Amino acid sequence: MDFFADFGGRPVRLLTLCIVLIAAGLAALIWWFFIDPVTVTLVRVTRGSAAEVVYATGVVEPVSWAKVAPLARKRLIKTCTCEGRLVKTGEEIARQDSSLEQAALDELLARREKLENDLRRASELLGRNVAAATAVEQASTALKEIDARVAAAREALDDLILRAPIDGAVLREDFSAGEIVGPGDVIFWIGQPRPLQVTADVNEDDIARVKAGQRTLKAIRRRRPFGSISLCRMTHRFSSV
Repeated sequence: MDFFADFGGRPVRLLTLCIVLIAAGLAALIWWFFIDPVTVTLVRVTRGSAAEVVYATGVVEPVSWAKVAPLARKRLIKTCTCEGRLVKTGEEIARQDSSLEQAALDELLARREKLENDLRRASELLGRNVAAATAVEQASTALKEIDARVAAAREALDDLILRAPIDGAVLREDFSAGEIVGPGDVIFWIGQPRPLQVTADVNEDDIARVKAGQRTLKAIRRRRPFGSISLCRMTHRFSSV
């Protein structure tokens, strides 16, 4: 005990150092004999080609589509509620309130009936040399005028019936019966199921590299059909802060 005390515990430190060195040596031997070294293959550096790709997200939409909006500001009294359904050209899909237009047409038809009777009576009197020819001409002119007004009233009444402009599917229906809509309100979006196109927004830093006719690759539901760019158009979008 006095010997270890005199040397300040140096034999203990030497023993610990020897154990550490032996353990390190055993670990090195195990790694050398039992663990395979990483194989590195050396190749010569050559100049190759790299693909220049522009990425953009887009929306799948029909090539042929149309918006359906009313010509007059009226209340909707009926809609087809047919979003997602196929419609035919000319099929009625909505109707606006036409009570005033119908009343105006009924009044014109009543006046036309009276003018028609007046013309018939004037013609009979002219045949018996009782009335003058000018009376017949006036009655005939008045009847033609009322016929033109009746045709215009019927056209105004027909404009309150919204019909499908093309064959296709109703993509969106943005208004319901009871709402008031005007010329600036798009009620229906109708598009043909085929063919389809992808409208993509490309960053302004990459748009200079995009040209019509270039090949494109679309990823839709894990499918990757190929296509080509048909049109490049610059658009401006403003946002208020």
